[in-house]
Amino acid sequence: MDKVKKGAIRFTIERQTDDGRLPFLNVMCEIVDGQVRVDVYRKPTKTMRLITSDSFHDMKHKMAAYHSMADFMVNLPLNEEQIERETEKILEIGSVNGFKRSAIMEIIDKHKEKNLLSGLTTFYDEPKEPPKRVSFRYFPKVTRVLGPVYKNFGVDLVHRNEGSLRDLLGTLKDTPLDLHKSGIYRINCGCCGRSYFGMTIRKLFIRFNEHVNSARWKQKTAVGRHIFITKHEINISDLKLIQPVKQHWKVEYYEAVHIHKHKHENLLNIDDGNLKSPLLNLFVLKRKVDERIIDLTEDTPNSSVSEIYYDCLFEE
Repeated sequence: MDKVKKGAIRFTIERQTDDGRLPFLNVMCEIVDGQVRVDVYRKPTKTMRLITSDSFHDMKHKMAAYHSMADFMVNLPLNEEQIERETEKILEIGSVNGFKRSAIMEIIDKHKEKNLLSGLTTFYDEPKEPPKRVSFRYFPKVTRVLGPVYKNFGVDLVHRNEGSLRDLLGTLKDTPLDLHKSGIYRINCGCCGRSYFGMTIRKLFIRFNEHVNSARWKQKTAVGRHIFITKHEINISDLKLIQPVKQHWKVEYYEAVHIHKHKHENLLNIDDGNLKSPLLNLFVLKRKVDERIIDLTEDTPNSSVSEIYYDCLFEE
């Protein structure tokens, strides 16, 4: 917060109007006869456009907004006039989006009945274990049939839509060049063939320039030390992005994996990365197994892959 430019962050405050009304989120609070009364509040710019009835969505997704509005209405301390006005508003929103008034009214009545029953007794059913949910691509002729089948086994299908208009049209933004991405990179010396694997959470070309320029610094990187000692020339064409990584907490893991996979290539890396795990030795074991399989001759036709794994593991 101390580094934020002065005036960049501004705080606003909502003040009640002269008639004692104050909107707070989606609730309108007002003082009537010295008491606070609440009502449902919608911004003047709020449109009534939701998922339409003819859209390619599961019916649960289409009705979710109306369930939310009905549940919010019955749980607010509203009077009869306010409830009637909000009910008409919900019905109007449903009509605008192509739904029958009877379908929306059925949802409202369901939530009214549920709220009424909850106020008549203090006894509640024992909490049930949440059902297992599985994401499944929405296709009406298939998902409507599979839903009841999976439900018998305690699995609730959660539908998802793929191939949306946004996915089909793509993005208007230009795809960034590899030099402007972050992740795992490889610098290959064109003179001797030795390589260096590294990671960066900044733009790739910035980290590369640091490696090259460090040859003139007192504290040199592994690449800078190689340039200083061997006088080899390394250009930007020798740089390659191996794996783009957007999540910064993953770069150390991927760097250690790539170093161990290419550890036999006489790398310029001074260490094996910041991640220390015995699981990384499995890459070394796999390479030995692959080499042993390739070297199999006709004298050992009965050697199996499991036996080779055992021999290599024993050697370790």
